[in-house]
Amino acid sequence: MKTVLIVSKCLRVSKVNKNENCYYFHFKGVYAGEILKSIKLYGQVSWEIHKDEEYLVYAEFLENQNGVLFGKVIKSKRLSDCSDLS
Repeated sequence: MKTVLIVSKCLRVSKVNKNENCYYFHFKGVYAGEILKSIKLYGQVSWEIHKDEEYLVYAEFLENQNGVLFGKVIKSKRLSDCSDLS
């Protein structure tokens, strides 16, 4: 398993169970020599990741299946909260 930092927009959120959501992130490119179409991460509902918001996500990747990189969220922060706009 590899741990990486990604900056991406959340495209969709779906509920897995009462404690866990599945977060779909935008990604088109190459990771570790393999072409990717998207990133699908599982994480706690308490992460409060919302559709159409950009995030800085520290994630652990598990596998690549047909261009979709699967993993789990370790930490996340909304990108707009990371900069000083003053």
